[in-house]
Amino acid sequence: MADVSMKSANEAEFERFSSPKTCPSCGQKSFRHSVFRKHIHRCCPDLLMVSKHTHSADGTAHFESERDVEEWLRAARAKELELHKKALDIAFRQRDEDDNPIRQGPEEIAQAIGAIDVSRAQKLLKSAMKAIPLAADYDPIDVIYDDEHIIGLNKPPFVITAPKHRYTGGSLVNRVIGNMGIEPLVVHRLDMNTTGVVIFAKSSKAASLLHKQFREKIPQKTYLALVLGTPDWTTTTVDAPIGESAIEKVARAVTEDGKPAVTDFKVLASSQDADFSSYKASPCIDPETEQRYRSCRTCSLIECRPRTGKTHQIRVHLAHLGHCILGDDLYGITGSCIRRHALHAAKLSLKHPSHDNDAFQVEAPLPEDFQSAMKALGFQAMAP
Repeated sequence: MADVSMKSANEAEFERFSSPKTCPSCGQKSFRHSVFRKHIHRCCPDLLMVSKHTHSADGTAHFESERDVEEWLRAARAKELELHKKALDIAFRQRDEDDNPIRQGPEEIAQAIGAIDVSRAQKLLKSAMKAIPLAADYDPIDVIYDDEHIIGLNKPPFVITAPKHRYTGGSLVNRVIGNMGIEPLVVHRLDMNTTGVVIFAKSSKAASLLHKQFREKIPQKTYLALVLGTPDWTTTTVDAPIGESAIEKVARAVTEDGKPAVTDFKVLASSQDADFSSYKASPCIDPETEQRYRSCRTCSLIECRPRTGKTHQIRVHLAHLGHCILGDDLYGITGSCIRRHALHAAKLSLKHPSHDNDAFQVEAPLPEDFQSAMKALGFQAMAP
């Protein structure tokens, strides 16, 4: 590795740049030559050798003039882009002999490229992925709120909130890009099969303020759920910690060593005209519970207000109460009534991320499949 501790006499003449210089790897700006050199040595030392101006015969790395710095930067930016392509190719575009994709990480990238360590490879992959423009999807969106700071959507079922990778589409974020021409910033999420209110920020400032609210548990969320059975309570609060399930890897369960989770529930209506005898059990319920669910002839519409935000919280707490959500393929039973778990984010109340910080509320009407399920179960009068 080149030694950047020495400076020539000429370097002292341009200690302060006429304009700030930006690191080709991380984007950090430097106004002083010595600061710039030290940063490059720490951040991306492999780029120091891309230009003849960065080293001498004795191996001492240095620039003789600001013009040398500019010339090196041009070469370093080109090299960094080349490394971006290599990192993405190694991480995501390799296939085995059966043509199955091979996913590789920073260790494999560092080994394949050489001359960089794992830390540099990790940063390289991260910046390469950020440089990929998000895909645009043109499937329709249902805008229920829109101003200069926030956009609110009524999320349909079977759509994820944000893409799993920048180079893939199929999410609500990609639909906003395709339909509105803006790249929204994610501040919270809904499960793929949960419908209802999702808000996005339109600026980093708005996103920061909204993230702070969610961290401090300021937003109030109201969900509607169709559940099996008729509770023997009108209102109740479940204060039960949630941790990983011992049965299914992706599932959660009420566990002693779980994280604190609290949800308020209220029965809005019940129906005595249901038949779940042909429904199929999910992996997380035992035979006794399955039999009880399938012999059930009633169902209820429940208002759910989570005070915390744990994964699958409402679904897990309702199953814990013995009233699983209809159509839940992890914690309940599935059948012809609805093709997903009947859970809808109906309302979100929080402070607006504007200067006046006023309270505001976004509401989402029930989707068609939820309304159809209500009618099929005898809730005709309740369906909008």
